[in-house]
Amino acid sequence: MPKKYRASSLHPRVFISRLKARVPFVVWLVVAVAAVYIYHHGGQFGGMTGTVETTFDNAAPLEAGRLIELLVGIGDVVEKGDALAQMDISLLTAEKAVFAAEAQALVGELAAVTAETQRLEDLMTRHLASEQDILSLRIKKKSLEAQVVASEIEKEIQLLDMRIQNCTLRANTAGTISRVYNSPGDIVQSGSPVLSSVIQRDPVVVGFLSEYNARDVSVGMKAYLKPSSGVGEVIRATVVSLTPDVFALPGRVNPIPTKSYRGRRVIIKPESGAALLPGEEVQIYFRNPWSIQLSGGQAQ
Repeated sequence: MPKKYRASSLHPRVFISRLKARVPFVVWLVVAVAAVYIYHHGGQFGGMTGTVETTFDNAAPLEAGRLIELLVGIGDVVEKGDALAQMDISLLTAEKAVFAAEAQALVGELAAVTAETQRLEDLMTRHLASEQDILSLRIKKKSLEAQVVASEIEKEIQLLDMRIQNCTLRANTAGTISRVYNSPGDIVQSGSPVLSSVIQRDPVVVGFLSEYNARDVSVGMKAYLKPSSGVGEVIRATVVSLTPDVFALPGRVNPIPTKSYRGRRVIIKPESGAALLPGEEVQIYFRNPWSIQLSGGQAQ
């Protein structure tokens, strides 16, 4: 019996039935090992997440004041030096008018004294006026001339002109208006942006590499970019720099939001002509992603 039993246990049907009984255990073992690997390595090296860098040009007043007018709107394309918004200048122009009136009065008084002094000097040459008559005017003329030289009025007026010019907010560089934070009539504090424009520049992608793969990427490596929306073709790119330190990743690019995740910042430059939007999220691969290969897509 024992020999017969051992012989029957090698029958193909028995072997297959025993193999089927053990398959679930093998499958779960493989899944468990894969889960542990993914948990610790994050699967980031094959497809980490990044964003297209956005650089803003903020238009903000140098001193607090009331916003009078917005000269552009969201989506408008502007060039360097274009007027974007106008702040209130009524107080500054009134202050300038006061200084201008003071300057005009001082210059006018000096002109009158100078003319009277010249008249008396002409009379002296004809012996029709005495030195005593002109002495007081000469002293007053010198005093007024000293006041004009020492006067800060002209400097104050020049400073007010600069402040008035700065009340017209202008674009520091070419770009497209992206955000408007205030409406006409609002009081805007010094340095608080009234509006922002996205600067026109070649796209740069900022990726975040898992700490466990921190040494797997180097400057000069080729990369492939694919918008997370799935729209658009794969774009070839090159790694141009990496941060030297490892730090906590932002929540938007954290593959496990419930876990503190650390990594390095990777700067990637797409090939020229890449159709990427500022702020757009992209998937970054260091080999042509298998999903693109299966769909028959080609990298640009």
